Amino acid sequence: MCAMGWSSYFEFSEEGTQQGTEAQNWGVDSGLYRSGIYFDSESMAPANEQKFLTEIGRSGTQDRGVKRHRLLGIKAEGGLDFPVYPEGGGDKGGIGLLLKHCFGNVVTGTFTATEYLHTFTPHDNWVTNLAAGTGNAAGTGRVFGLTFHIGREDDAGTVRDYPFLGNRIRSLAFSCAAGEELKCAVDAVARKASAHGTAILSVAFPSMSPFMWKDALFQIGVNEAGAGGTERTELEAFSISIDNSLKEVWTLGTNVLGRVVPNGQRVVTGSYSVPFVGWVRSEYDKWVAGNTSSLNMAFINGVYRLEFRCPSIFYTGNAPNVDSMEENVVEFPFQALVSTNFDVRVLLVNTDPCVGFCIN
Repeated sequence: MCAMGWSSYFEFSEEGTQQGTEAQNWGVDSGLYRSGIYFDSESMAPANEQKFLTEIGRSGTQDRGVKRHRLLGIKAEGGLDFPVYPEGGGDKGGIGLLLKHCFGNVVTGTFTATEYLHTFTPHDNWVTNLAAGTGNAAGTGRVFGLTFHIGREDDAGTVRDYPFLGNRIRSLAFSCAAGEELKCAVDAVARKASAHGTAILSVAFPSMSPFMWKDALFQIGVNEAGAGGTERTELEAFSISIDNSLKEVWTLGTNVLGRVVPNGQRVVTGSYSVPFVGWVRSEYDKWVAGNTSSLNMAFINGVYRLEFRCPSIFYTGNAPNVDSMEENVVEFPFQALVSTNFDVRVLLVNTDPCVGFCIN
């Protein structure tokens, strides 16, 4: 019998507590705020640092093969590609939990009587911010990472659970094109992979529809507050990526991953594709002159909302070259710059009163 993918699952939970220290909780599954999501593919796997020794010297056998091996460091890494739903299955999870651990900061407030607005603004030292409890909406709850649980079927038709502990988000990349779902690609590094175990019997999945291209609203010329923009409807594709530029450090005296911390600059890039119409010529002229622009991309699905705001962007291409007899569609790649307070801000409206550990 073949191992099939259709019976798989992907569930994650937040590692944390209302008390404690990072050493006690990073890489320890809390079992709380568990959230299942529908996904397209995953690539999580052990990625231990190891060395096959090539020293010269006979060891009792006359064989030119590699005879010795050393395990230098233990970790896991990989990715996940999935359609973006406003909420995950289960409690206080889904895309909001991934954004929280990418940005290291979330502020939550009421949006309506039954919906909540979660605002994600990058924090330069997001690991420390979350571990101190100040990265949560209520300013409580120490959080340290994410646990991923992946259900994979074996050749006997039995689904096994494969846990990956202590995940930190290297990057999130969002993309959407005309007629399609909004997709997200996660790149993560984990403190370790654990041996496979019994499958999780009950995984909760989202009950609403994912964000779609038909839900999108695009604006040029917004400020940090989201005001002043002009809606443009001609777009054919949009993407944005947040890269945290992480550094991995092993603990002295062990081969255990001791720290995963920001190292260097956070980089926010993206692009949008659009026919070369009137307002696009103005954006092209900004690129030629070396001037900045700004944009806001929102997905509005009933009471749910996901919004990407970049108050200052610099175009890094592209020219409206003619390469066929068909409509001239131009891709505008950009890099986000820090305006007064941020380079990118993400706003999420859903029915979760909180994102992971917190008490509001």
